[in-house]
Amino acid sequence: MSVSTQHARSHCSSNAAEKAYKKGEEVKFMVNSLRSSSEMFPIDYSKMPFCQPARQEFKEESIGEIIWGDRMLNSLYTVRMKEDVKCMALPDCDFIANTETIRRKESKNLTKMINKWYRVYMNIDNLPVFSTNPESTQMSECAKKLGKDVKIYAQRGFPLGVPAKCTSDRAALLNNHLDFTIHYNHDSQTTSTTAEEERRYIVVFIDVKARSIAWSDSLECNSQMKVAPEVLAPMRGLKMKNVTQNKATVYWTYSVKWKENPNVKWATRWDFYLTAAAAAAPAGHILFIILSLMVVLFIGSAVMGVLLRALHKDFNRYNSEDPEDLQEEVGWKLVHADVFRPPLYANWLAIFVANGVQILTTVGVVLIIALMGFLSPSRRGALLTTMLLTAVFTSLISGYVCGVLLQYLNCRAWKNIFTCSFTLPGAMLLIYIFILIINKAHGATTAIPFMTLLEMLTLFVAVSLPLTVLGGSVAFRQQPITNPTRVGRLAREIPTQSWINQPIFICVFWPSVPLVVVVIELYYIMQDLWEGQIYYSFGFLTVTACIWVLVCALVTISCLYYVLCYENHRWWWIAYLVPGGAGVHMFCMSLIFFMSHVSVSSFASAVLFFSYMGMVSYMYGMAAGAVGVIVSIVFVRRIYGSIKID
Repeated sequence: MSVSTQHARSHCSSNAAEKAYKKGEEVKFMVNSLRSSSEMFPIDYSKMPFCQPARQEFKEESIGEIIWGDRMLNSLYTVRMKEDVKCMALPDCDFIANTETIRRKESKNLTKMINKWYRVYMNIDNLPVFSTNPESTQMSECAKKLGKDVKIYAQRGFPLGVPAKCTSDRAALLNNHLDFTIHYNHDSQTTSTTAEEERRYIVVFIDVKARSIAWSDSLECNSQMKVAPEVLAPMRGLKMKNVTQNKATVYWTYSVKWKENPNVKWATRWDFYLTAAAAAAPAGHILFIILSLMVVLFIGSAVMGVLLRALHKDFNRYNSEDPEDLQEEVGWKLVHADVFRPPLYANWLAIFVANGVQILTTVGVVLIIALMGFLSPSRRGALLTTMLLTAVFTSLISGYVCGVLLQYLNCRAWKNIFTCSFTLPGAMLLIYIFILIINKAHGATTAIPFMTLLEMLTLFVAVSLPLTVLGGSVAFRQQPITNPTRVGRLAREIPTQSWINQPIFICVFWPSVPLVVVVIELYYIMQDLWEGQIYYSFGFLTVTACIWVLVCALVTISCLYYVLCYENHRWWWIAYLVPGGAGVHMFCMSLIFFMSHVSVSSFASAVLFFSYMGMVSYMYGMAAGAVGVIVSIVFVRRIYGSIKID
């Protein structure tokens, strides 16, 4: 598992062409959206009161990047390979430019964003800029005082400023000076015999320290300055209240220091970013996978030791030629004439299972692609783009599964195929449009343009819908699956059920077992996404997903056996709810995560958080329910096909 993950990391870094620079060559520098851990609204850098290039050039984004809210554009920062900069002010960003740009309203908006812990994202040579802790003593002490988790790992971007609650005089500070430390190495073609003027270098890592400095009007930031910025910052912080009252001028400055790092090659330069989320994460992953395997062994032992023994005993009794044994027809054999009777709302069961299979197939394909290393983090938005396109093309499988189940459950109708094509994407689209309206109202970059929304709708109408119909058509041309026993004309009365088969126990206890297997991995994913880290633990995620499917199957079979033993032939929806009911459990888990790890500063952000988690929980429930129903059909057909029926 760890080998496959490492292979994927190396492959994802090496599959991009090596970009090398000669000394003095300009390295591409781009800025991205601003994001916050207390707000779910990424802000476009170009809409901020920062000094901008005269000609703004936006990077062409993929559909995944647009949905994620990335907006990459050029900047006034200039970085040249192996050329240190002691201190430099941004060009065309002097006193006059600032007085025209930063107005009272904009400075107040900046103050609000600083107090909401917004961070500025940047990229140099397609690598994200990280700030390693401690970002500043002031920020670390503030985090401790506020009860925030003080992390020991790097964070993406740099803080826009120091919130007012972190300063002694309750005045927010603006980080207007950046100290860049850029790590480099020789490229693969450069050797010790290569002439100095022909040597080429690659960028392998970027660290930034943000500082707040109230420069004087003479702007002493230059190559001859005697006092370093890191010394000035603690003494002369740039207070936003002074900027608002026109008592201070904002000068944007930066320094660059190049540092050789011979241990990092082009193929491994992303390794730091892929493991930066938490130093203890790999140990936590491995420990939880071991615990999950123990859960599987426990449940598997119970199924093998108890359930199979009971089934073997039942088979011997039901297939016995002893007249006395034949007269004692008890347990699950009694419902042989009703066990294959289609349930109420059989068409909806077929639709939900088909959509669940589509989700499972999509996740499986994406995980395989990720493990092969084709989802490089250097191609931002590749994961979302791949998931979207895979979901569209797996509509063919969804339509086929729906058609097979509709025939099997005697509710064949084309309207059900069309309903299947709308159920999953329709629900997702409604929630997403609701999210889109909120993002649009707050000016977030995650509010996708109308043309992008039109492209997504076109994908659905022109590709997904026809593929679903095609899959259903193929299924309808096949012969229906036959059952091993005949269905009686009258349904058998269901006796009083044991407490273990009561709806409350079934819906509360059983679904929680599969969720326990994935809860830690879900926690890591939610934590990384919320904090803006790069999640790339696809090896651990794949192992966890396989364990989860196995646990869903074992739990469903265990529950189903006791349901049938108590002569309850209405097992279809139970098989769906046993694992699928965990969708509600997952939503409740997100509530716990929200209360313990999320500190949003607005009601709208809370609404967005639960809207996203509602989508995830809905899809989780569908996928788990599909596993339960498919496994149950195989199990029931197998046991009833193994006994003699008079």
